Amino acid sequence: MNIRNPQIRKAFAVMISGVLSTLSFLGTGLPRALADAAVPSPSADVVIQETVSNGFIHPGVGLTKAILENMREQVIARKDPWHSYYEAMALSPYASRNVTSSNASPADPAKPKSVAVNSKGAFVADGLKAYTQAVMYYITGDETYRANAMNIIRIWERMDPDQYTYFTDSHIHMGIPLYRMVTAAELLRYTSARNEALNWTEKDTADFTNNLIHPMTETFLHGNNYFMNQHTYPLLGAMSGYIFTDNRERYNEGVEWFTVNKTAVDQGQNGSIKQLFRLVDADALTGEPVNPPRVQHVEMGRDQAHGAGDLVNAEILCRLLEAQGTKVDSDDGTVSTAADAVNAYGFLDNRILEAADYFARFMLGYDTPWTPVAAHTDPAGNPTIIYKELSEAYRGRIGGNVYGLFYYYKYAAGIGMEKEAPYYTEMFAKRLPFYWESPDAGGEYWLYIPKEAEAEGADTLPKASANPDLIETEHRFVSLDPHSQLKQEDATAYVEIKSTEEGSRIAIVGSATSAKTIGLKIRTNGTAMLEINGWSDDVLTLPDTRGQWTYITYTVDGLRGLGDLIYFQVKGEGTAVDIDHIHLKASEQLTPPVFQAGAASLDLFTYVGSQAPLRYDFSAVDTEASDVVAYQLDHKPEGASFDESTGAFSWKPERAGTYSFIVGAGDGTSVSTMAVNVIVSSDRQSALKAVTLPYRETTKYVSASLQHFLDQYEAAQNALSGTADDAFLQKLADLRLAVIGLKELTPLLADGSIDYSGMLAAATFYNEVLHLLDNYAGSFAFYGNAVNLTHTMDFGPDFKVAANAFELQVRASFPERIGGTALFGSNDMETWDRLTPETTKVSEDRQRLEVSGEYRNKPYRFFKIQMIEPSSTMLELSEFRIYGERLETNNKLVSVSIASADSIRQRVDIGDTVTVSFRSSEQIRDVKVTIQGQEAAVSSADHIHWTASAVMDSSARTGEIGFSISYKTASGEAAEPAYLTTDGTLLYLIDRSKQLAVPKLATVVASDKQWGNGGLSAEQVGYLLFDGDAATFGDLAAGAGAYYMVDFGEGATVRLSGINLLPRASYASRMNGVIVQGSNDKDVWTDLILPVSGAAEGTWTFMDGDNILDSGSYRYLRIYNNASWNGNIAEVEFYGDYRAQSADSGSAAA
Repeated sequence: MNIRNPQIRKAFAVMISGVLSTLSFLGTGLPRALADAAVPSPSADVVIQETVSNGFIHPGVGLTKAILENMREQVIARKDPWHSYYEAMALSPYASRNVTSSNASPADPAKPKSVAVNSKGAFVADGLKAYTQAVMYYITGDETYRANAMNIIRIWERMDPDQYTYFTDSHIHMGIPLYRMVTAAELLRYTSARNEALNWTEKDTADFTNNLIHPMTETFLHGNNYFMNQHTYPLLGAMSGYIFTDNRERYNEGVEWFTVNKTAVDQGQNGSIKQLFRLVDADALTGEPVNPPRVQHVEMGRDQAHGAGDLVNAEILCRLLEAQGTKVDSDDGTVSTAADAVNAYGFLDNRILEAADYFARFMLGYDTPWTPVAAHTDPAGNPTIIYKELSEAYRGRIGGNVYGLFYYYKYAAGIGMEKEAPYYTEMFAKRLPFYWESPDAGGEYWLYIPKEAEAEGADTLPKASANPDLIETEHRFVSLDPHSQLKQEDATAYVEIKSTEEGSRIAIVGSATSAKTIGLKIRTNGTAMLEINGWSDDVLTLPDTRGQWTYITYTVDGLRGLGDLIYFQVKGEGTAVDIDHIHLKASEQLTPPVFQAGAASLDLFTYVGSQAPLRYDFSAVDTEASDVVAYQLDHKPEGASFDESTGAFSWKPERAGTYSFIVGAGDGTSVSTMAVNVIVSSDRQSALKAVTLPYRETTKYVSASLQHFLDQYEAAQNALSGTADDAFLQKLADLRLAVIGLKELTPLLADGSIDYSGMLAAATFYNEVLHLLDNYAGSFAFYGNAVNLTHTMDFGPDFKVAANAFELQVRASFPERIGGTALFGSNDMETWDRLTPETTKVSEDRQRLEVSGEYRNKPYRFFKIQMIEPSSTMLELSEFRIYGERLETNNKLVSVSIASADSIRQRVDIGDTVTVSFRSSEQIRDVKVTIQGQEAAVSSADHIHWTASAVMDSSARTGEIGFSISYKTASGEAAEPAYLTTDGTLLYLIDRSKQLAVPKLATVVASDKQWGNGGLSAEQVGYLLFDGDAATFGDLAAGAGAYYMVDFGEGATVRLSGINLLPRASYASRMNGVIVQGSNDKDVWTDLILPVSGAAEGTWTFMDGDNILDSGSYRYLRIYNNASWNGNIAEVEFYGDYRAQSADSGSAAA
């Protein structure tokens, strides 16, 4: 790709505009209006009135008069890098001229929708809006931007100081938006407008201080015992407020909290410069000295997203202090005016820069040393949690917002960056375009670029492809050894890799993609092997392209993915492999030929003396009808023939040995390859032995695959003599396929545990199964998928697993996310046996739980991992092992389904008929079926297709209808009973006689009125949930914490036995988290069910029996969700007993 500067600038702008246009539609925090089509022209109309108050320079929340004037001067002169950054920022939806506050009242946009501050959404959005609008005003002089910023700020000036409420992680989330809003206020306060109404007033100062800065700081931000960057997020917000309010005492306190924070109780988690960017002189595990000591960025032991946040926060705080001319003592970090005092950037000998360089080294893919460090300590300073290794999470996500430090250290400090911070300098050169909208800030670094950088022009702008479907390797590649380099021919820049026997390595950073198939545009002068991310089991064979550019595609295994860092290792004998770019839409835009044989590698077998040549059809098909496929064979064996127009191969070898070659099939744009080994034996018997070499007689295989192998082996043996050579070669080919098809019944990992990665029919680990088997505590199964602190595994209807022990390990650095966990087994997903009498402890170590004697080696289809004695609100496993064996169930049922002609929305009533239909793979006999505990009438005309029916009588248990199918196979063996459908069908049994007629018996009041103008009142809208009409639904004006309260009246109570919930159409997920509660005084509420999970479109959620957590009687019921669900639910049905003082009031039917 061409890397001339004008195209870099154009590509940068194209990428930014595309990204920002996409972002404008995401989430409620973004303004709905898109940015204006044209970038506003800059002007020098706005004048800053700089002042000094109580020693504070204003404006001085990072942005000073000098910084702002330099930036605007460069933009007006259309100088890069400033002008390109300005154009990119101006495309943001936050820079639109019609931005409004996210907290504006629909009735009166000049007033707040809410004066309470108890959530982050609106404030996060408005912080960035105010910041962007204020900067746009300063650059353009357009008072529309000023009006927008002032309106937003004045809405937040009207908050009620008494209605600030701490919410989960609010100290993390509120600092950045306060910093942004205070910066905007500073800029507006020290500039003026032609429209007098838009000028900053003393009232603005008082209201902004008393109603926003002070309560925000005291409620959310003031504290010095937070964890790592959870310390600096609130601190930078608080420091911004201290500058605005001239609060010298608090400012000085905050300076020391930033540099050293010596009074923090837990120095292991201390987020100060000194402790977060720590000089490590000893191993926290062993006590062994580190000589010489090394600066390590401690939170990199957690993950690299937080690691990047640490650097951005440090950069912001440094700018705040630099704007005020603050110097600190070089040892204790307190504010100082001494001659040897240093600024924050220079504190501890440029400690921040050292940490940034360390961070960059790891992020770029280089090997990076790490010594275990304390992440938590007790009051005596002893480590309680230790980061043992660098986290791979988010490695390579270099982003575009961690780079303001570069400009300061290079220009203001005059440091030779290539020498002193080579990795950070390299990462800077490879950075992505800035992310202005980031809720974690950092994109504003371009405003601070000093005048001295004008010599760079567009040369150092972030590199981005003009085509978003491509990752240009020259922009993102890192050479990890001496065997690769960037080259350019005419308009094409590419990476050349000289292959070596041990493998030449590069990395591609900032490369994350959800694509499963990618295309590599390559050029080679020989053959080579490309290994991606160390996946040695799935190597890409590169053909000799004879110096021509072509695409070759690579499809990632279903459980793998391409993250922010992709490693390429090229092995060969000096072949030059050139890579131009990675095509992310290869599956849509490329049509590579597909070999009809279907394999990426192939072993063929023959023998010396065969009168029949070995033949193979390497033909390929191309889905693009107009493409013509041509073939090539690299390293063709002597004497072999190959048709380059058909792919037909023929060879009669004369000497025994193994011969390897590569077949390529190309359509002029893409090429597909197949690596072929021809194993030539000395005779037929030797050839037969060579084919069966992978088979191990002592290994247990899945019976069907083993039987097929034995059949083919017998056929080949019988053909050893008296059979023509061509017929015997075909027998060998058939046997080869049977060998490939052998499936181990219980494949094992190196530690002797079961390799279940390919065994699961379903699991709540989803595509994270490999994380649990990789021996790396930094990869894990996300806690959010462990609904109700539970994971389940299904081995499918054909297999069960008998376990004798399990091993579990928690995600690194979060030992509390595993305590109190036990294992359970089941064969029907209803009855669960507790397998492990012991539970896990709160520990980072891998823990072994033995299966109790009565269940040891008992086979189960399902396992459940459940935190039964919670040590956390999260269950997050990094490793999970099963010791035991997998067994076959002798299952012969191909399909199983349940239905009822009487069902309505998956529900049947007492008296309805339920039918289970099933089909077997062979004739079965002695079939017995029970449905919901009742014996069913079974029939079949052919012993293959079966139906079983039963009428649900009053003795049947309500709830999900279960069944059991027992039978014998054609050979008379008893098969494992079947309990589940194969197509996901299900039915629920209800008893209408127990349904409570809520509209007749109770009043229903919602927490708010119906959404929209003219909607139903809070006293009316709740009845929509009980009207029997799925087309009507609750939809309230309030989101988080919305509820419906059902009051059965004075003297009346209900005891629930069942609850049915139907989600609102198209918004099923909003019902997740709903709970039903009971109360008799409206003050104390008892949860009657666990929070709803897995709500699905058009599907009822049924809860009865053990799912009803409390059997008490209550006057009031409440349908509640603390998430932002807006009361979205279509139907609710309560079942149970109703009691009232009136003698004629018994249970009511619908």
